Amino acid sequence: MEYSELIKNRYTVRDFKPDAIPQDALEKILTAGQIAPTACNKQPQQIYIVSKPELIEKMRGITQCAYNAPVILILAGRKSEAWVNPFDNKDSTETDVSIVATHMMLEAANLNIGSTWVGWADLERIKKEFELPSDVTVYGLLNLGYASDASVPAPQHSDRKPLNETVSEL
Repeated sequence: MEYSELIKNRYTVRDFKPDAIPQDALEKILTAGQIAPTACNKQPQQIYIVSKPELIEKMRGITQCAYNAPVILILAGRKSEAWVNPFDNKDSTETDVSIVATHMMLEAANLNIGSTWVGWADLERIKKEFELPSDVTVYGLLNLGYASDASVPAPQHSDRKPLNETVSEL
């Protein structure tokens, strides 16, 4: 599939089949995140795989946005490992983790695996309940799995503002 078609066709899946993702496909998705660009190549991302049934159930108790996904990635990072902008002292962790997640979503789509970026969750509770290290910040979740036969893009999926409303030449 052409890249332009891939990015147009990818959508947020909100209903997954229970089918497991093959290990080699999951590794390709994780590798896409591994090779994603990060500020000064610091790679502060920390990705945690949730796939054991009891842990998936635990996640479903924390967020209603699990959508029956058979795999949920916890998207996190270590601020201590990130690049810090010397002009405003902001670290790059959240941006870097977002770029990593985007690469993983696009590789998943390339493999015909659906995904959902989830920010609507108690991220501190996830950190606590999954006993993540204290120096890790959780930024979101990435659900992965095969879209159910009933899954369709949200009605607003194709709605886009015209470029002249979001892009300006200086």
